[in-house]
Amino acid sequence: MKQFFFFLGLFFFSASSRAEELIIKVVYPESMQVLPPIDSNFIFGSVTPGAKLTINGAPVEVYKTGGFLAFLPVVEGNFYYRLEAEKNGQKVVFDWPVVVTPKPRPIPSDSLAIRFGSATPTDSIFTYPGELVILSFSGTPGLSAFFIVEGLEGEFPMVETIMPKGSANRGNGGNNLFIQEMLPESTGSGFYTGILRVPDRRLSASRIVAYLTKSDTGCVVPEKKVRIAPPMVGGASVSRCVAETLRAKLTVWDPAVPRVVELDDSVSVLRSAPNAGYVAIFQPQGIRAYLATRIGRYVKLKLAETQTVWAPDTLVTFLPPGSVIPSGSISYIRTTDSTKWVKVTFTASRKMAFRVEEDPVLERLSIFIFGAVTRADWIRYDNTTDLVKNIRWSQSESDIFRADIDLNSKALWGYDAFFDGNNLVLLVKKPPERGAWFKGMTIAVDAGHTNTPTETGAKGPTGLEEREANLWIALELAKTLEKRGAMVVMTRKGTEAVALYERPQIAKRAEADLFISIHNNAHPDGTNPFATNGTSVYYYHVHSQDLAKSVQRRLLKATGLNDLGLYFGNFVVIRPPQYPAILCEIAFMMFPRQEEMLRTKAFHKKTATAIAEGIADYLRVSTKK
Repeated sequence: MKQFFFFLGLFFFSASSRAEELIIKVVYPESMQVLPPIDSNFIFGSVTPGAKLTINGAPVEVYKTGGFLAFLPVVEGNFYYRLEAEKNGQKVVFDWPVVVTPKPRPIPSDSLAIRFGSATPTDSIFTYPGELVILSFSGTPGLSAFFIVEGLEGEFPMVETIMPKGSANRGNGGNNLFIQEMLPESTGSGFYTGILRVPDRRLSASRIVAYLTKSDTGCVVPEKKVRIAPPMVGGASVSRCVAETLRAKLTVWDPAVPRVVELDDSVSVLRSAPNAGYVAIFQPQGIRAYLATRIGRYVKLKLAETQTVWAPDTLVTFLPPGSVIPSGSISYIRTTDSTKWVKVTFTASRKMAFRVEEDPVLERLSIFIFGAVTRADWIRYDNTTDLVKNIRWSQSESDIFRADIDLNSKALWGYDAFFDGNNLVLLVKKPPERGAWFKGMTIAVDAGHTNTPTETGAKGPTGLEEREANLWIALELAKTLEKRGAMVVMTRKGTEAVALYERPQIAKRAEADLFISIHNNAHPDGTNPFATNGTSVYYYHVHSQDLAKSVQRRLLKATGLNDLGLYFGNFVVIRPPQYPAILCEIAFMMFPRQEEMLRTKAFHKKTATAIAEGIADYLRVSTKK
């Protein structure tokens, strides 16, 4: 038997006349790739069709295309996959190196230590009296902890609690949600948290020091030669403790001088916390708000007495001291009919932050305007349309105006909200005529990913790139929809590079009625692909959920793949509210059989027909009055 040995991409052999007949290619992970702290991972690629393959001694099935996929144990540190292929008396041995990040070692229970770098927050805090500051660190489990703040008297207790789920590494373009669903509720004890309600005391860059001690009664810090005396609990003797000074420092502003910021981006997004979910999207330039807190590069804004949001500081301009926010009010409401929309105009005294909510059960849109009081004595209806049945306003809170718009439509077909001068305009999309369906509709079809090195998406075992598979299906879908009478607008028709945020803009400029984004899936590192795979569809706005359900049902029936589920997903391309929009993850690129399916015109046609039928199912229901 001829044997050929490959190490780190180099190979050595004694006879090479037939060496090219037996080839091993690894697509993922990449050579010397740094993997997160995991104990198993997938590896996929291809060998010469018909060969037998083992990886680290485990037999691996080779698909007829030569593609293979395996999920195998890994060990932290420098790790090698040894791939051995055999065919017709030839054997190739191939070593493939990766680096597995070590898992954080549990701190021994008989120690006294704070894990270096674990204390949070790490960014300095600027805030007002009354705001809450939360601190945490990891250390020896089962002990007592507290923190002190330079310039404040006393010690502030900390408690050992459950460590929150961590974020997952996104390997091979995979989605974090798969690992989030698999994470345990706790990653171990020894996680301490504390909270401080900022007192009315001026502080400037005060240090925060966290302490861990084996006693509830106090501790001595030898290296600082300072005695710390927490409140007495019993009569235990003073013991040693360890301390860590947080990178964050605390500054407390004078509440007599409110700080005001102004949004300077035309489509700002306001969040519930730094790097957290969205409270309001597409907020216009010029909105003013009071600044409550600044931590690192994020600011906490007060829109109303009970409504706060966070935004990156790059989205705001800090106005000079003494700047004011004029009082806000809504004085007049009217509806105006047009060809595709019904416009609801709220006459406002200034630009204010707002949020739109959908209630499909009550067939209602509600809009909340923050910082506004009502002066609305008049509501004028345009009698040429019956889409808007009724508008009711209320002062839901002292500084939050609410309007409920009841609709005469089984389904909402989209909306838009923006300021025209100081007037807030809410556009409500008219549903298409029942029975016309595809005829006269404009449908945007988005082939996910693009022709740039970082935007190709996932890959399959034999090298098929997701951007190619997405385009093939998207082109077939466009033909299918056009045959049914729809006008199709594609975000890309070939290998041209189209930026992510440009894709929904193409749909909006075309006044699309629907938006369908085509993708194929991948897993993050550490996920067992054999346990979790299949077809899934994603939506963002409530008015897109029924379309997602209809398309998902048809895709499952047509492809025969597993049902991976229907998901709310915060993806850029399906975030605009002007139309129902969904993102389809049809198959998993890493499975050899599914990769082969994605190369065939029969599968492209089958998938395109299923999506078109799903749209038709949706139209049958959503166009009813």
